[in-house]
Order: sequence, then structure tokens, then C-alpha cells
Amino acid sequence: MNQHSPNAADALVIFGITGDLARKMTFRALYQLELAGELTFPVIGVAVDDWSIDHLRSSVLAALESGDEVVEKEVFGRLAQRFWYVRGDFNDPATYEALAGELRKSSHPLYYLEIPPGLFAPVVKLLGAADILHGARVMIEKPFGHDLASARALNAELHEVLDEDQILRVDHFLGKQPVTDISYRRFANTLLEPVWNREHVAGVYVTLAENFGVENRGAFYDPVGALRDVVQNHLLQVVAMIAMEAPTAPGHAALWDKKVEVFRAMADVDPTACVRGQYDGYLDAPQHTNPNQVIIRVEPDSGVRMTLLSKGPDGRASRDVHLDLSFVHELGKPPGAYERLFHDAIKGHQSLFTREDVVEETWRVLQPLIDEPPAVVQYKRGSWGPQSASDLLRGHTPWQLSWLATSESSN
Repeated sequence: MNQHSPNAADALVIFGITGDLARKMTFRALYQLELAGELTFPVIGVAVDDWSIDHLRSSVLAALESGDEVVEKEVFGRLAQRFWYVRGDFNDPATYEALAGELRKSSHPLYYLEIPPGLFAPVVKLLGAADILHGARVMIEKPFGHDLASARALNAELHEVLDEDQILRVDHFLGKQPVTDISYRRFANTLLEPVWNREHVAGVYVTLAENFGVENRGAFYDPVGALRDVVQNHLLQVVAMIAMEAPTAPGHAALWDKKVEVFRAMADVDPTACVRGQYDGYLDAPQHTNPNQVIIRVEPDSGVRMTLLSKGPDGRASRDVHLDLSFVHELGKPPGAYERLFHDAIKGHQSLFTREDVVEETWRVLQPLIDEPPAVVQYKRGSWGPQSASDLLRGHTPWQLSWLATSESSN
């Protein structure tokens, strides 16, 4: 990475650095950037907790050591010296005065807001009031609004003090290697590109399956739900990558222009054509002959499977033959999603960060389902969902069960 780029960040400020997201994702991403020699500036944490700088550094180390990677002492030593800490209330102007003092040598700070959504606009406005947004960019975690009206309202508040190109809306799925590679596999492979159209593709199925329950996330999921948490952002972004036309020019703007074309062409979702499931009940999907398939697995163990029909050993009966490719095995372990996102945010690249019109179009598509959600259907925990979900596809290819990394794991 060219740290001398005029748009490169020269300081990283993390609001909410004492929270779970920092411990689970952020610290590991920063360590990998330090390991690669791409972190050359101070990292300033801002939170209300009464932490010392030593406490912060020890928390970073504990988070790194809880993972499966070896922490190199010399690398962590360099990383630890970059951290600094500003304690203060996010709604107190004095917090931003103290932060301004730490940023007096910075011309292009990158602010990362891993804080509750209700604080996004207040924090940005106070950064503006403290006069520390010139030359800055702001990374904002999801959810970006909870419906179309709130997304528009948040955009309006942010634009009071920020230009659109200063806002980096985080959807960590866009930082995952298998997702970013979809367009390359589509447009760079002459085997796939000519048949990747409605004349040859009978259907597209996007599955986000988990082999665990809500567990201790009930307080989050009860008001938010899966629709707002993963469908409006993660899954619709995958749909856009699958359905978009090839960009006609280089750069992030042309890429997002093609994505927003997909969403503008989408009709509003029909709530009567949706099933809203909840534990209990079970999926009893009918087995039709399986069609040829190209399955892209994002995680775990990213890869591609092609399913072809072949005769069995007896020369009469047919059976599925799977041509599987593990990208990790063939290409090595890719950068983590947050490592990639931080890398691009630092450089000022915007192709992995969602644009305002895309956010509003995806909320527009789903708004009828938010306004008139169908009744909850119970299904058995650990199953593939309610039978009524399969009934939606009667006469079409049924839902495809996930391609699992191993027989014991869930995709």
C-alpha cells in the first residue's frame, strides 16, 4: 500500500474500542495490517470506560491470543505503541476537544464508528463541531437505518457535515474474498460468462444457514431480526454481484452504478410470497432430479462446487458428480474481511463500501415486508425451516441444501 498517497489515512480513531466487535474483529485486522507493514500511524480509541492505555494494550493482546494465530512479540510490540486512548462520553463536546488535541498532527483521519446506530449522527455532528472532519473519512457499521425512512433520515443528517465520498458504509460481506471474487469468476472465465444469463440459469438460491440458535443474542434479534440484520445488506449485496452487468468503466462509481441498476429493477417484495420462520416445524423438501449447479461457498472454507449429472458405475442409473475446489487449499488463506475493509478505507478506496442510493433501494425493496410481515411459522430447531418455505417453490427447483465444508459442520 502506498502510504504516501494524498488520500491515505494518517490516523485511525475507533469509537467503541472497548466493545465486542473490537475484541472479535478489529484488533485482529489491525494486527494483520501491522504484520504486513501497512499500519504506519497512531490508533486512537475512544470510549466511556475508565481504561488506562496499559489496560487497552493488554486487552488487545488478550483478544489476539484468544484466536488461532501465533502472535509475534515484535509485531505486537509495534502495534501496541500505536494505540492511545481518549476516555469520554460520546455526547460530550469535551471528548472531541480532547480528541482534537491527539489529532493535531493528522490531516486525513479515518474515524471508525463501531457503536450503537443511534449514536452515528450525534457523533458525526460533534466531530464537525470540533472542526476535525476536514480531509477525514468516516466508517459506519451496520445497520444503516432500520427501514427506508430511517435510512433516508440518517443520510440527511450525515450529509449536513459530510460529503458522500467521506462516508464509508461497512458491510463486512463485501470484504470477504469469495464475495469480491464473484465478479472475477463471472466475467473473466469464458466457461461461465456466456451462460450466466436468464436463458441458461433457471434460478439463483442464496442461503445463509447457521447451526446455532439465537443464544445470548435475543436482546439484539428481538427488535432487529434476520431481515434487517443480514437480508437488506449482506444477502442483497450477494444478489447484486450475481445479477449485475459488467461495469463499463474502471473505478468504484461504475461498479456501484451497475449494482444499483439491479436494485432499481427489483419490484417491491410481496409479503404473501414470503415465509417467516421460527424454531419448531421442519423442512421436508421433495427430491426432484437435481439440475446442474454452480455453488459458491463464502464460509467456512471458501470454495466453488460444480454439480454435474453422470451415469453410475452400473452404466444405467444416474447420479450427481461434484467438482469441488477449496480456495484456501489452492490459493492460501485470504485476508480477513475487516483487514481488507480497513486496508481499503485507509487507502481511500470505496468499492467495498455501500453507496447511499444502494442502501435506499434495498430498503425500498424490503419495505412491504417490514410494513406487513407474514405470520410466524414454527419450525424444529436444527431443521432446514418450515414446510411452507418449500411450498413457495412448488413446480420449480426446490431449495438447495448447503454445501457443507465437512459432514459435521454447517454453512
